[in-house]
Amino acid sequence: MVAVLAGHRPVDESSLMFAQRPFDVWLRDAMAKRNLSAPTLAKRLNLPQSTVADWLHGTTRPDGDSIAALAEILGVRIAELWRALEGD
Repeated sequence: MVAVLAGHRPVDESSLMFAQRPFDVWLRDAMAKRNLSAPTLAKRLNLPQSTVADWLHGTTRPDGDSIAALAEILGVRIAELWRALEGD
């Protein structure tokens, strides 16, 4: 199926499912799959809730010290987490 917006060229909708999502969207989905709230994630990472809130608002991103622990808590490989971070 092809979608056309006024003044724009046609877009093949099937290709949109392969588009990289912003990290904050990816993180929300990963948290939802594991039934994790922001406060719970922050507590498990031993970080302030404001840090996780910043990630979820797209204001900041996890630093290198948080990557491995975040991947473990979310049940994903570190490589998958890095791909999500690179998608922004």
